[in-house]
Amino acid sequence: MPDLVGDQLKDAAQLKATSPIQQAPRIKAPLLLAYGGSDRRVPTYYGRKFLDAVKPHNGQVEWIEYADEGHGWSLPQNRVDFWARSRNSWINISAAARRTERESSPTGCLVSDNML
Repeated sequence: MPDLVGDQLKDAAQLKATSPIQQAPRIKAPLLLAYGGSDRRVPTYYGRKFLDAVKPHNGQVEWIEYADEGHGWSLPQNRVDFWARSRNSWINISAAARRTERESSPTGCLVSDNML
């Protein structure tokens, strides 16, 4: 394992600096965290630790747990649900970005006069 991710003792400073848990306060973008309840590669315990680290700094975090899935979605209803949530999140993010851009525009339009 040290060959793949680094030595826990020799590389401790680098591992801490690049740890998702340590970087969590910097994440401000909307975040969709999806986990399989039966995942043995990335158990939900680790996802919840990350959720607990990011949520105080980001009000746009959505947690999904598919209890009957492992590492990936094999059940059709879970795939449909995940992609629908992803699509809806993207639509909401895009709409909010356009609103912000329009509100900050002096003309109230997305296209300013100097772009024509």
